[in-house]
Amino acid sequence: MKEEVIRGSRKRFETTITDLWGNPENPDAGTAVVRLEKVGGYRFDSPSRWYPCVSVGGIGEFGADIWLQNSLTLGDWIARFRWEIAGALDYDSFEFVLIRKDQPWVNKGGPRL
Repeated sequence: MKEEVIRGSRKRFETTITDLWGNPENPDAGTAVVRLEKVGGYRFDSPSRWYPCVSVGGIGEFGADIWLQNSLTLGDWIARFRWEIAGALDYDSFEFVLIRKDQPWVNKGGPRL
């Protein structure tokens, strides 16, 4: 099940970076970034910028705090991470659902009468 994230809030998007053997490893300095992408046909409001990630815990734990503006489209999104280790590019991603907390019926397609 996808994680539900509230629109209009600040969310930490994080990942654990590992080497080829699954051991946590820090990326090359300044190479860890994350971008949010809208899933589906409507992608107008997908932020195109890459947010820099910083260490958020132990070795290999990196993330970025991102403000999810009230103007973002509700529904399915993907957080795409990218980084380099010893110059080799690698990726990770996870899916989440952007919801409204103030009018929860909107998340299910509108109020039921």
